[in-house]
Amino acid sequence: MVSIIKEEQLIALDKANKKQFKDSKGYYEFLMFEVQKHIVEINDLKENKNPHVKKEIVDLAILSKMLALNEGANKGTYNERLKKFKEKSKQSFEGFRSEASKPFRNQKISKSLSNKFDKKINS
Repeated sequence: MVSIIKEEQLIALDKANKKQFKDSKGYYEFLMFEVQKHIVEINDLKENKNPHVKKEIVDLAILSKMLALNEGANKGTYNERLKKFKEKSKQSFEGFRSEASKPFRNQKISKSLSNKFDKKINS
C-alpha cells in the first residue's frame, strides 16, 4: 500500500489535535472513541453496499496512524508488527474463516470511553 498522506502531515495534524485536550490521556480516549465509532460505521456502510465506506476506511487508517504516533510507534515498530502479522496471518487464516462466517454485530461503542469523552467535551 502506498502512503498517500505524508508522515509530516499526520504529525502536524496530531500536534494540532493534541492542543484541544488537557492531557495525553484525553487525546488517547478521543482517538479510541473515534476508531471504535468508525469501525461500527464501516460495518454498517459495508452491509448497505454504500460506496462511502471507502472514505470511512481511509478515516480509520488515519485515526489508527495518529493513535500509533500518539503512543510513540516508529518505523521499527511498524516493521516488527508487519513481520509478526505476516506470520500470524498464515497460522490463523483457517480460524479466521470460521469466525468470519459469524455476523459482526458488536455495535456497542465502549461505554467507558464514550462516557469519558462526553465528560471531557461537557467540562
